[in-house]
Amino acid sequence: MLRRLRSLGTPAGDLKAVYTSFILPSLLYASPVWSSSLNRLRSLGTPAGDLKAVYTSFILPSLLYASPVWSSSLNKSQQQQLEKVQKRAYRVILGPAYTSYNNALTTLSLPRLTAMYEQALSKFGEGLLRNPRHRHLLPPDVPPPARATRHQNKLVPLRAPRTDRYRQSAVPTLVRKINT
Repeated sequence: MLRRLRSLGTPAGDLKAVYTSFILPSLLYASPVWSSSLNRLRSLGTPAGDLKAVYTSFILPSLLYASPVWSSSLNKSQQQQLEKVQKRAYRVILGPAYTSYNNALTTLSLPRLTAMYEQALSKFGEGLLRNPRHRHLLPPDVPPPARATRHQNKLVPLRAPRTDRYRQSAVPTLVRKINT
């Protein structure tokens, strides 16, 4: 993959370019394949609960793969493209009972992909805070005030990012999420 990145003239550390060049097109290309597989299972009489289990076991993990790293740098159109994949799967799972995406979310009791990305990012940040081997990736803790009785697990805010690309990358997004 690094050879393909170098042939594109993209530096290996440019995660947004990796995502837009390789991950997003493969997800969108595979989306009709997933929906046809779900359609086939539906035509064989598979209940909606089992179709939901197939979706959450096989399709959803590929949509969430490494999302703490790249989800913060998605623009609105890329988020909408990924939501379309989930919307298509929900339409197949519910069949004629599908009326709207919001109704499907409540019927299947699954959150939006953006909420899942935020949850994965929070979980990743909490893991980094607790892991002594990787704690150096985040800035140090804010010293507690002199009269504080409990520490709030706040991090020293990062300097104002010089570029928009860095501001939307994973570590500044994690720091903002932990501090809120």
